[in-house]
Amino acid sequence: MKRNESVNVGVERKQMRLNANARQKSERKRKAETEEAERKRKAEEERERKRKAETEEAERKRKADEERERKRKAEADEAERKRKTEEAERERERRRRAETDEVERKRKAEEERKRKAETEEAERKRKVEEERERKRKAEADEAERKRKAEEERERERKRKADADEAEKKQKADTAAQQQRLRQQQQQQEAEAKAKRERDEAEQQRKQRINEDRIKREEERARKAQEEAEERRLREKRLSEQRRPTVTTTPTATTTTAKPTSSTPAMVELKPSGRADVMAALNKRADTESVLREEVLANVRRKEEEQKREKQAEKDRAKAEQANARAAKQQQFASSAEVQALYSKLAGYEQQLKSLSDQDIISGKGVELNNAVKEIRDPIMDARAKFPEHTGDLIGRYNVLSREVPEKVNEAYKRRNASGGTGAGAGGAPAVGGPCAKCGNKLVGETVTVAGQRYHMACFGCHACGKKM
Repeated sequence: MKRNESVNVGVERKQMRLNANARQKSERKRKAETEEAERKRKAEEERERKRKAETEEAERKRKADEERERKRKAEADEAERKRKTEEAERERERRRRAETDEVERKRKAEEERKRKAETEEAERKRKVEEERERKRKAEADEAERKRKAEEERERERKRKADADEAEKKQKADTAAQQQRLRQQQQQQEAEAKAKRERDEAEQQRKQRINEDRIKREEERARKAQEEAEERRLREKRLSEQRRPTVTTTPTATTTTAKPTSSTPAMVELKPSGRADVMAALNKRADTESVLREEVLANVRRKEEEQKREKQAEKDRAKAEQANARAAKQQQFASSAEVQALYSKLAGYEQQLKSLSDQDIISGKGVELNNAVKEIRDPIMDARAKFPEHTGDLIGRYNVLSREVPEKVNEAYKRRNASGGTGAGAGGAPAVGGPCAKCGNKLVGETVTVAGQRYHMACFGCHACGKKM
């Protein structure tokens, strides 16, 4: 009975240890779940913070784009308004001059010849004054153009410096973020490795404890079996010694039956207890293996998520760099195109200053006027595409397109007044041939320009309509 009680006590102790191990296992599982939930919460907070930052950056960019679009529209409207005003002013000036010229022509036809010299002298003085005024305006326009070009270069330099600074800052932020992600990944890998090592050490320790327990149980069972065998042999010897006595046989039989009956019970109990212990250990090992697999799966899943986030971050960085490069290329392209137009205008202005009356009579003035007309469409296209880079391009073109015909007309007037070559020069009467403007027969005062003859009333500037 005492042995049976000791066996029961051992079983109860085993059960208590198993219960304690189960409680410890559930406690560890709960802690792991708590840590996993905390890590997920932190990751969610980090993603939310990044999303807010990206939203704020997108809103800032949108507002900046709207502001630039508003300024561009305002500048375009202002330029269009100025252009319409200048066209209306030119139209009024042309009509006024046409009316004035018509009145002056009639008055001159009715006046005496003696006042013609005084009128021509006054006209010459007026033209000299106008030439001085034109030169003064041209110098002022040139100074203004240089000032605006300098301001444009300064703004361009500042924009480039800002763009370079922004690109450097973006690269530094990207490098810092990648460094943080690498540190987080290394920390997580170190934690996972330490946890795996702790789990393996714990598993080995428990396995050694279980093996020691099984060995002790087997040793106790072996000793109990040896003791039972020894008692059986002792009882057998006693029974053989008492065999002549009849009454001792049942007693011997009964006495030997007890150890025989008790021994198999003890021997049968031990293997059963060992099988239970082994089953419990196997079950626990399976559970821990499942938990280990779950932890490894979570670690792998997090690593995959981090890889995907890194790849997405790299893709975003590449897209931003590509957009920056495209913007730079567009800016450089716009600067090159506008600069080419500025260079052409400057060349034409220099040609206009260097033109002499002889060059104009030989046809270079008409060629320059045609060349100025040809760049009108490219200038309008550049203003529509790059309004922030054109600056005073339109104003300089308007001045040039007005000054070239004026200088050409003045050169032909001086030639005709001085009695130059060509039929009808200097107001000499010429008869015969059609007018190049109206097609009627030439009668009275005529003027010859570029090999073609006109009535004095028909000849005028092709661009502005101003009459002689």
